[in-house]
Amino acid sequence: MMEKLLEHRKGLSPVIAVVLLIFITIAAAILVFTFILPMIQGGLKDSGECFDALDEAQGISIREHLTYTCFDGTNVIDPLGKEVYLMIHRGQGDFELDKILISISGGGSSQEFSLVEGNREADNVWNYLATADIAPLELPTKGGSKTFMFTGLTLTEVESASYTIVLEGGNTCKEQTALIPVCENPLA
Repeated sequence: MMEKLLEHRKGLSPVIAVVLLIFITIAAAILVFTFILPMIQGGLKDSGECFDALDEAQGISIREHLTYTCFDGTNVIDPLGKEVYLMIHRGQGDFELDKILISISGGGSSQEFSLVEGNREADNVWNYLATADIAPLELPTKGGSKTFMFTGLTLTEVESASYTIVLEGGNTCKEQTALIPVCENPLA
């Protein structure tokens, strides 16, 4: 009797098996193109913007200059603090800059600053040769440079400045670091 039951049992047809495999493959491909591909493309777009923003020729960089990028330990404006001058250059890259975050470090500690276009509320930072109390900050435009003056630093020594570029839309690019020498000819 058991043999008769097994004789009438039919297995899955090879044709149906192939059709199911094709259906599963198509469904997987649709999922990849619908969800995964746009996610990868978005990440690549963000990476491309940061690549432009960090490229030496196209993006933001701190220029080495012994007068315009340096540490002045003989601060004439605030004898209790120190000054750092940073010449920040912007290349011809096509990206929308929101702000530049600056961290000045030395002696095991650091002080943080945020450079935002038009900001009048920035403490202890302004464009060099601007009237500190009334002039809003101006970030460098394409192909231009601006020197920023950071005053009131309480660091005993200054070794480097790190900068992080924040693009419009909030994309934050990898931090870069530049060494800061002592000024040969202090600006103030």
